[in-house]
This record gives sequence, structure tokens and C-alpha cells, in this order.
Amino acid sequence: MFLKKIHDRSARAIARQIINRANAARDRGDFHDAALLYEEALRLKPNDAAIHVQCANMLKDIARHTSAEEHYNAALSLRPDDADAWHQLGHLYKSWGRLDRAESAYGHASKLRPDWAEPKTELERLQRAGWLGEEQLISGGIESELVTATAAFAGVWLVLSSVLHDLPQRRRRRKR
Repeated sequence: MFLKKIHDRSARAIARQIINRANAARDRGDFHDAALLYEEALRLKPNDAAIHVQCANMLKDIARHTSAEEHYNAALSLRPDDADAWHQLGHLYKSWGRLDRAESAYGHASKLRPDWAEPKTELERLQRAGWLGEEQLISGGIESELVTATAAFAGVWLVLSSVLHDLPQRRRRRKR
């Protein structure tokens, strides 16, 4: 029992060091190294939802969508009421062009935290971009394919417009 406590304590300390290095890499904008470090920390703390979310955020930023989705889902299996994780999953789906899933994830985040404006804003952006909701995908036939292609274009447009909107902010962060 005594050795297990020592091992647990040292594993937590090592994980904390790795997470600190991952956070530093993230803050430098080195998302690839940050993702690798978060994944390493998860070997020591596999049930830490916050690390899964951070890892997923980094993977999303380097366009490793499938791996990011796996980490968001792992986080949500550990903490299904985490509105921020649902919100981030919505961002992933939006950047991936899966607008039906983005809508669903933003909707979950909004239900979990009704006072939080960001998920509602994202839902409004989807609607302004021409996304009418999942009923678009149900109609079938060529119309469904056109809607899916339009939704993918809308997703790319939303990502591009949000990047252009955030560009001045990112430049300010880099200058610090």
C-alpha cells in the first residue's frame, strides 16, 4: 500500500511536469508538440477529462480531426455534462465541415449552460451561413448531396471567416 501511494504520487508529479511542458508548447503555438505531450500525460492519467480536451484542442488545430474527435469523446464519456467540451467538439465538427454534428454539439453545450452566449452565437453563425439543420440531410437524392456539399462549403467559409476575425488577436498574442 505504501509503495502504491509513492508510485501514485510520483506518477502525478511526472504527469504535472509533462502537462506544464505541453502548456508551454501550446502557448508558443507549437500545437504538434503540445498534442504529443498531452498524449504522454494521458498515459499516466488516462481518466483526466481536462487533459483529453486539451489534447483534442491541439489535434484540432493541426487538423487531425479523427484523433481530436476520439479525445473529445473520451472527455465527454468521463464528464458528459462538460459544456466546454461539447462546445469545443462543435468547433471541431464545424472546421471538419460536419455541420449537422456541429449543430448538435453546440446545442448540447447551450442546454448544459443556457446562460452561456458562445454556443448560441455559433448556432446563429451556422444559420446565417445557410445551414437549415439536420432536416436538410433527410430529404435524400441529389438535393441531399447538394445540401451536403453546400454545408461543407459553409463550414469552410465559417472557419475561414473566424480565422480572419481572430487574426488580429493572434498577432497580438504572438507579440507578447
